Amino acid sequence: MAASLQAFQNRLSPSVNASQEAPIFIFANTWRSGSTYLQRLIMDASDTVLWGEPYDRALFVDRLSHSVRFFEAAWPTDDSFVEAKPGFAKAGTKGLSGDWIANLYPPGEAVRKAHQAFFLELLKVPAERLGATRWGFKDVRLSMDHAIYLQWLFPRAKFLFLYRNPYDAYLSYRGTKSSWYRAFPDDRLFSGTKFGQHWRSLLQGFMNGHQHVAGLMVCYETLCSDESLRRSVFEYLGIPPSQSQPLEKLRGAGAWMPPDGEFLRNEISSVELWSLRRQVEPLASVLGYRGPSVG
Repeated sequence: MAASLQAFQNRLSPSVNASQEAPIFIFANTWRSGSTYLQRLIMDASDTVLWGEPYDRALFVDRLSHSVRFFEAAWPTDDSFVEAKPGFAKAGTKGLSGDWIANLYPPGEAVRKAHQAFFLELLKVPAERLGATRWGFKDVRLSMDHAIYLQWLFPRAKFLFLYRNPYDAYLSYRGTKSSWYRAFPDDRLFSGTKFGQHWRSLLQGFMNGHQHVAGLMVCYETLCSDESLRRSVFEYLGIPPSQSQPLEKLRGAGAWMPPDGEFLRNEISSVELWSLRRQVEPLASVLGYRGPSVG
């Protein structure tokens, strides 16, 4: 993604002005990782609307970012752009009719502006109607490549990369009695294997690439227990911290987010635990996370 965007950026007019928008994007590495809690903390402390996985089945960010993956130094060719056509300098559209226009592209800067306009209309405008002065979203499916794409659109964006103990997150996921989709309708997270793969792949990407977008890594467990991390989050976002609501209220229903270390041992088999552990280790242990012993 980064190489494609850099190649495309090199083709843009030097007169293109970067967006001054400063949206907030929460990238969680899986479901039940505390993303709603972090979303609530930020919205409670500021006039910000962070949409929650907006139109998740549509995969807007993924599909739109995919469309710019094909740009490279050799494509599009210079002679495809309308500015390169001899007739471009002539008055009106008729000046172009004598040129080779089978491949006739709008200016490169129009591509980025069009992508920006989509998110501004979808996310910013409705947020402003609610009285918000800032906007963004939280999601649990997006990778580091998606963050790079969003930063290309909004260079001043702030990124929070959230992660949680995979064993606790999976148990909470199981406790919802739901089965959600990484990509609807074919890619459903129905097993410890699928859940663990998702947790590991996104987190590895965040750890390796968060500095590329000047993002902040956030550990859910530390966020809940350490006021200094919460202050660091607000400072990073440029938001004054708020104590208007008790933290436990913002965390939501405790039955859906069991405290760390509490496992419903009868709800997960040893085979299921093994399949989860096989995917998340050794990364989970490196981060200090330990899973339950299930007989």
